[in-house]
Amino acid sequence: MVEKRKYLKASLEQIIMTADTFSSGSADDEIKRRIDEIIAQEAPVMKELLVKRLINSLSLYKAGSIIAEHIDALLSQMNLDEEDDVFYSGRDVSFFRPSNEDENNFRYSYQIPPVEAENAIIYIYENNGNKCMKKKDVLISFSSLMGYQRKGSEVRSLFEKAFAKLRKDGRIISRSSGFSLS
Repeated sequence: MVEKRKYLKASLEQIIMTADTFSSGSADDEIKRRIDEIIAQEAPVMKELLVKRLINSLSLYKAGSIIAEHIDALLSQMNLDEEDDVFYSGRDVSFFRPSNEDENNFRYSYQIPPVEAENAIIYIYENNGNKCMKKKDVLISFSSLMGYQRKGSEVRSLFEKAFAKLRKDGRIISRSSGFSLS
C-alpha cells in the first residue's frame, strides 16, 4: 500500500555565505553537511530542488556557473544514493507527498521525483478499489491529489512520464474499458 504523506521543506539554519567563500573550498564541510541534511529531510529529492534549498540556506539565491560547478564537484565526492538526478535516503519509497497550498512547503510539479508521481497513481487505483479507469480520469484525479488545481503542461508531463513508466514496468495494464493495476 502506498502512503500519502505531508511534504515538508528541509529546515536549515540560514547563514550568509558569499559566492567567493562558497567556491573557494574553505566551506566545503559545511556545504556537504547541508547537502546531507537536505537529503535526510526531503528524500527523495530532485537535484534542482536540492541545489535550490542549499543555496537559499546560504543566502545566495542563485547558482551561477561557478557555484553550480562547485556543487557538482562536491556531489561527485560524496557517497550519495543518486539516480537520474534524484537523491535518495534509502530506496524504500512507498509514499508520495502532494504539494501544499502552504507557500513554505510547496513544490512545483517539475520538482517532484518521478517515483512519487508513480506512487500517487498507484494510490489512486488502490483507493478506487482498482477499478478500471480511463487515462484522462486518472490524470484529473492525479492533478487534484497532488495539489494542483490546473493540469498545465508540467503537471501533464509529470503524469505522462509516471504513467508510461508504470505501464512499461507492467504495474498498470490496459483493459477494454481503461487501465488498472496489474
